[in-house]
Amino acid sequence: MSKKVERPPLTTRGWIINALCIAVGMLARIYSPSFGPYVISPYTGTVLAGLLLTRPKFRETVGIAVVTGIAATITSKAAFPTNWVSDVFTFVMLWPLITVKAVETMKGIVKVVYVYAQAVIVTLVDWFWFFVFIALALGMPASSVVAFIPGIVIGSFIVAPIGAWVLYFAAERVYHRS
Repeated sequence: MSKKVERPPLTTRGWIINALCIAVGMLARIYSPSFGPYVISPYTGTVLAGLLLTRPKFRETVGIAVVTGIAATITSKAAFPTNWVSDVFTFVMLWPLITVKAVETMKGIVKVVYVYAQAVIVTLVDWFWFFVFIALALGMPASSVVAFIPGIVIGSFIVAPIGAWVLYFAAERVYHRS
């Protein structure tokens, strides 16, 4: 029978790192351009960077996701913000992928590609939940999503990963220096 490995709870330092990542993301979100009801910003990437650095337990991730959703809703420029649901669903659903310990041991280009891929996946899942909830709430037809494809591509493959890269690799040097 395999032995279960227990994660230690987040330290004060870990909570501060996550709070700062959310704050940086909120500022970027406030000053980012909107494309329809969705803001193209590195917000999701900055929150992902904090989670990658600290690797919280599941319950802690849920708490961080709820704060992230509330912060996204407060800074939303949409008439009907569904970020509080889409962000929570995204980070909770992808918790096993985000908190894998292998990130610490990765070197060079492998780590860069991994962080990029995670930012793309997290952002695409966030888009998916956003459109599912907004379509359910407002009765939007599925064909209306086509109008947002340029914003989805720019946000998912360029803006969010760059936000995650910049914040993760800058913060990693400071965070892992003890």
